[in-house]
Amino acid sequence: MTYKDCQRKIIIIRNIGGDVFEQAYFILKDKNADASESDIVKEANRIVSEAIKRNELINNSEPKKRVSFSKRKHNQRMLWFFLGAMLGSSFVFLFMELIR
Repeated sequence: MTYKDCQRKIIIIRNIGGDVFEQAYFILKDKNADASESDIVKEANRIVSEAIKRNELINNSEPKKRVSFSKRKHNQRMLWFFLGAMLGSSFVFLFMELIR
C-alpha cells in the first residue's frame, strides 16, 4: 500500500506538566486548514489542561469501597437466618399462647 502526496498536519505539545503524560499529539482534520495557528494551539492547550484537571480529580477522589460478593452473600445469609429465627420464635410464642 503506497500513499502519494499524503500530508497531515500534527501539533505536538511537549512538557504539558502532567504526572502521567509527557507529550500530546494532535492530528488536524483537513477541513480545519484555514484555522489560524494561534487558534489551533489554544484549542490543543485547552484540551490538554482539561485532561490534566480530569486526571487530578480522578486521582484525588477516594475510591469507592465496594463490598465483595462473598461478604454480601454472607450478610444476606445472616439476614435470612435472623428473619427465620424471629418468625420461628413468633410461631412458637403464638402456639404456646393458644395452648394455654
